[in-house]
Amino acid sequence: MKHRSSFEEAYSLILEEIVNGTLKPGEVITEFNLAERYGISRTPVREALSRFQCEGLISTSNRTKRIYSLSDHDIEEIFEMKELIEGNVAKQAAEKLADKPAEDLLQVVKGMKKLSERTPENESEERKLLDNWLDLDKQFHEIIFSAAGNKRAQQYIQKLNIQWHRLNVGLIAIEGRIGKAIMEHEAIANAIMERNPEKARNTMTEHLEDLKKVIIKLMAAFGYADNVTN
Repeated sequence: MKHRSSFEEAYSLILEEIVNGTLKPGEVITEFNLAERYGISRTPVREALSRFQCEGLISTSNRTKRIYSLSDHDIEEIFEMKELIEGNVAKQAAEKLADKPAEDLLQVVKGMKKLSERTPENESEERKLLDNWLDLDKQFHEIIFSAAGNKRAQQYIQKLNIQWHRLNVGLIAIEGRIGKAIMEHEAIANAIMERNPEKARNTMTEHLEDLKKVIIKLMAAFGYADNVTN
């Protein structure tokens, strides 16, 4: 592998493998092994691991570093913050909504509703449907953050989302809820486009609360928290 040395490159390489599951929850990691694996020096790897520990993606016990394993309590905490922040952002978006983001939001919702009309016939089409949904969902929330004018909240939520998106059950939860989630997103969009701040906050909070409950149920069903040790 081409020699790399910067902190940004080290951080990006490790993050990609945490998110895609190559580095699994509970897996022991070391500066030496990661530096050798990526062909980079240990200093930027050490800096990256320090950042990941601050972000809750790596834990250290008795000088041993592991990829952090989320518990249902962690999910409760993550979604408590998401509900507070994203609920308020939806409220702000309804208060500040301009014509252009309103049109953009409407187009994304139309795209989501078209997805609900599709019936995938094989695994490949199911994967494509999920990818399309994830792309539209990303656009949806980006428009809301933009309409609210709150970049710091968006950056913080992105980091929170990395923590639970890396769970296999996270994707399963999303895939199994697409139909219901489309209706929830439409309700959020309608509240924002009606310029109804409290309704926007409540519909966003209800959507996130429902998703949280599904993820926790799936974690219990898959025995996720029991399979790894922090």
